[in-house]
Amino acid sequence: MTFLINSPPLSAIDKALPLKGPNPFDIPPDSEMLEKRDKENEQLAILHRKMVKTKLMDRSFSSLPPLQAHSRRAARSQIDNSNGMNVQPPAAEHQQRQQMHEFIDQKREIFLVQLLIDRKNKEIQRIQNTRQAEKNNIVEEGNKIAEISNQYKMTQNQIEAELQREKKTLDQAIKRRTDLQKELKKKTVFVDAVSSEIARNWETLKSYQTYRDFLACFVSKDKPTKNDVMEYFQIPQTLMDEIEKVENENLFLLHHCQELTNEQEAARENISGAIDHAQGESDVIQNSMNKLKDVKEIVYNVHDSVDAETKALEVQVNKLAKIVTLTYDECFNESADVNTLTRLERIEIEFEEMYLQASQISESFIIQKQSEKDKKRREEQRKAKNEELQKEQARKHKQALLRAQMPLKRKVGRPCNERTLPNRLNRNQIDQKQKLLEEAAQDHFLYGEISD
Repeated sequence: MTFLINSPPLSAIDKALPLKGPNPFDIPPDSEMLEKRDKENEQLAILHRKMVKTKLMDRSFSSLPPLQAHSRRAARSQIDNSNGMNVQPPAAEHQQRQQMHEFIDQKREIFLVQLLIDRKNKEIQRIQNTRQAEKNNIVEEGNKIAEISNQYKMTQNQIEAELQREKKTLDQAIKRRTDLQKELKKKTVFVDAVSSEIARNWETLKSYQTYRDFLACFVSKDKPTKNDVMEYFQIPQTLMDEIEKVENENLFLLHHCQELTNEQEAARENISGAIDHAQGESDVIQNSMNKLKDVKEIVYNVHDSVDAETKALEVQVNKLAKIVTLTYDECFNESADVNTLTRLERIEIEFEEMYLQASQISESFIIQKQSEKDKKRREEQRKAKNEELQKEQARKHKQALLRAQMPLKRKVGRPCNERTLPNRLNRNQIDQKQKLLEEAAQDHFLYGEISD
């Protein structure tokens, strides 16, 4: 059977039973322990700094505890002095003890020095071993460096050999490109010459085509071919006869046209007289109408429905009269004080005369004039096109020169430097012309055509 005893807490017991001294089992709080530990660490740091500042010999002897004999003798002398006893030992025994203590002190010092020497020897041996290991490491690193340098040299030799091969290949490619460019220039010049010859022949063909069309007008067939024209005009006299025939017809037409012109002038004079007579009659009628104004005012109320139609007709008549007047002024470049009907009759007569004269003009003459205008227009177009091409070539040449003088654009943030070529040593003696050709080929290979 177990019995539970209700005991008070330890803090209550401690308060109830006060002790004479501190409780050895009482654990201090954490703050005091941390402060104590910090103080101990500070003391150790101070001692360490002192040891570092002291010499090696002093550091070794100062770390040893004091001799017990000296401390024991000092304690004994203090006890004797405290007891008031001034008894001194015998001289021989005291001297023997003094020698023994000195001998022990010497042995102790010798032993400590020997320990120090052994320690220093071990440190020297360790330093020598470290130096030897470092020397071995240095030798190994030197061997590695030599091996790596040999590898670098071999790689550099391989790169230089590859560079020489690539340079040789580049020179061959430049030479081949130069030859191909020369061949291309020759072919381009030949093609340009052939193209110009074709264009010139084409212009000649067009001019001859107009001549053939002119000669085809004299052939009696509806659609004569080239062979028909050549067969018809085998003799130059045939062409001369045809031209003389056309001239006679033209003279006949001109004579007949002159007669018609004279008749037109006579008719125009008669018409002018008739117009003047009609104008006089119109004035008489106008006077009569002025006299009948009073009568019109009386009749106005009767004919209201007729006046609306009359106004619309008057508006249309006025509009047509304006159109006829403008047409008359544009056609004849003059303004006459005649009525609209007279102007309209004159315009109609002039149109009929123009149509009659246009029908009398030969079709070949019209074709010839049209061909001359077309030829002039083509010549102007060709000149304008040549001027545009020259301007475009000059612009491209200027742009190419500017591009060649500008530095290369880089996007890596480094400064842009002008493009330079490496200095090449030519051991073979070549003439100046070949050297200039090679430099031109190299510039062309690097920068391209100027006209691009």
